[in-house]
Amino acid sequence: MRRPVHLVLLGLIIPVLVLAQIHPVKTKQVPKILTEFGRDRVDEYFWLSDPNDPAVIEHLNQENAYTADLLKHTEGMQKTIYDELIARIEQKYESLPVKSKGYWYFTRFDDGKQYPLYCRKKEALTAPEELLLDVNVLAAGHQIYFLRGYSVSPDGRWMAYGGDTTGDRR
Repeated sequence: MRRPVHLVLLGLIIPVLVLAQIHPVKTKQVPKILTEFGRDRVDEYFWLSDPNDPAVIEHLNQENAYTADLLKHTEGMQKTIYDELIARIEQKYESLPVKSKGYWYFTRFDDGKQYPLYCRKKEALTAPEELLLDVNVLAAGHQIYFLRGYSVSPDGRWMAYGGDTTGDRR
């Protein structure tokens, strides 16, 4: 019965030895004075807010490499957890329809698609479906895509919507 105890101890010691060799990235501090509402405050990390600065990109790459090294021993567990979460998500989903100005509006997801389809049916739920927006098509070619609200004109002929391809609502 000594062998399992040795394996448990070895399993506890190896991650500690690995972590001892990984050092966190040091973030440089560049003080910047910001004045808001008549008060000054110093932000040492303001320089990180410029996504086009090569120094910011390099710093983020170093932090990502550090995180990957730090969590390398958990990759198998991460995959197991991810697969379990995905298995619990209903792949074919349809929202409850909402009636407005003679149409039933709803969203639905198709199997294997990441983004929803915005649809409607005229007068009755048995009517043919009209596809208003396929967000999967809008998202093509973008790393990230959010539909930030939509509105249909009173006569039902036009639709306005906001698309966000940065994630910061600009």
